[in-house]
Amino acid sequence: MSQNNIPTESELLNESNEIFEQKKTAAKHMNLIATETAKLQKVQKSFLNRLKDYYLYQGDGWIANDPFNIDKEAPTHDKISLLFIKFLQVVEDLRSADCLDFLDPYIQAMDSNGIKIYINPGKMLVSDKDETLDAIDSMGAFQKQINALSKEIKEIKAVEADQIHLTAKSEFPKLLSFYNAIESGKERDDFYQDKIADLNLREHGYTSVMDKTLT
Repeated sequence: MSQNNIPTESELLNESNEIFEQKKTAAKHMNLIATETAKLQKVQKSFLNRLKDYYLYQGDGWIANDPFNIDKEAPTHDKISLLFIKFLQVVEDLRSADCLDFLDPYIQAMDSNGIKIYINPGKMLVSDKDETLDAIDSMGAFQKQINALSKEIKEIKAVEADQIHLTAKSEFPKLLSFYNAIESGKERDDFYQDKIADLNLREHGYTSVMDKTLT
């Protein structure tokens, strides 16, 4: 370790690589346990991995021991809580619009799997259900258009950008957003400088490793 406890590039990568190798070893052992258990119990490894996450993360992120109150800043979150919070939000939204019948196909499917769900009607928040649903239909039409245009950018234009060596396919949507801001007269100098600095750092890291020129 160099002075002031700041590692050199080689020291940093060597120390980090030791951690990375430990991580790979732990993952290998976990996978071996899952493979053996899956054979013995005649189940899929994915089933065991899901159960592992249920048990491992239970209670993580709970505020005041409440499964429906999650600390978003917590490093890990209860997997089942996130599922039920999402379900509760869906129910509350549809109940507020007096549209609980929308859930009938899902509730019937759950019932056929041995799980019965009953939802109290509750109070409708919207003043005019039909007017609200008309607005939802109109919004949905625009969302379809947005989805189609986004797909065209990501799956067609981004590929073309890569082919003509303008930028990597994965980077094109960000570049397009930057271009749009510039064309609209918005000041994006900070974004540009940060992006260039990031690209320079990325190039330096890969080049240093490839050329073995680490400090």
